[in-house]
Amino acid sequence: MINYTVNGFSLHQPELGFLLMEQTEYASSIAPRRVNITVPMMHGEIPSWNDPLDTTEILLQVRIKDGDPAELENKWNYLQAMLGVGQNNPIVLRRENEKHNLFAHVQLQTMSQPDFYCAAGMVTTVIMLHNPSGRWQAVAEEDQTMVVPGAQQEVVTARYSSAPITDSLWRIRGPISTISVHNPWNDTGWEWRAPAAVPADTWIIVDTRNYQVWRNTTDDWDAREVDVSRGLMTIGNGMLALTPVPGIPYGNTSNITTVSASGHSSATELIVRSRRTFL
Repeated sequence: MINYTVNGFSLHQPELGFLLMEQTEYASSIAPRRVNITVPMMHGEIPSWNDPLDTTEILLQVRIKDGDPAELENKWNYLQAMLGVGQNNPIVLRRENEKHNLFAHVQLQTMSQPDFYCAAGMVTTVIMLHNPSGRWQAVAEEDQTMVVPGAQQEVVTARYSSAPITDSLWRIRGPISTISVHNPWNDTGWEWRAPAAVPADTWIIVDTRNYQVWRNTTDDWDAREVDVSRGLMTIGNGMLALTPVPGIPYGNTSNITTVSASGHSSATELIVRSRRTFL
């Protein structure tokens, strides 16, 4: 059974009078954003490969039950408050079943207004949520040590994903002068050149989501001491997007990631932190 929670509140709690209905969508349609070029007097289009994902919509149908019309309206108001009506703050929507526990930051798009006093103790509301990223992510983050330098490496979270991971964090322990991470499958990646050689026991955090790099004196993932983003560059088609590489036969999925570096030693460490990501 699939269950959805909104900011921690389960939408299927029959004992409280909230029921998630069968018409609720499990997954949205896939929506790549096509940016092909049309030229006058030319047959077809000029394709632009590596199309980015577009936003998606999520439809939920919830039934609210209560024998008291006033209490029925109170439950409706509570559900509206949970969905952040008038606030436009991120809503943490979680999709849970026996195997997966995924989340997305969504916005309320529409919510139908039922007639409380005409439905004999029971009303149904349809909720449409907007997912700006177009993706779901695992709640748990995973850390993995990479080889510096090293070709044909595999990031496990990407191997078991169905959508590109575009918000990975990379932590480098010096010494290091330059370092790059490249996905040859879609020709995306990043390269960072230090303004001065990074000594041992100094850590660098590369944030691919925000295009930022920080130099720290601690290995804390949340530390943000000195901004050294000026040395960050993208490779090929843009910032690193970790993707699965499907193979034949079925189940033979992998991932290809290449790490290059200079000014490193046996003490240099590279760890990637990421979440499995799905459509």
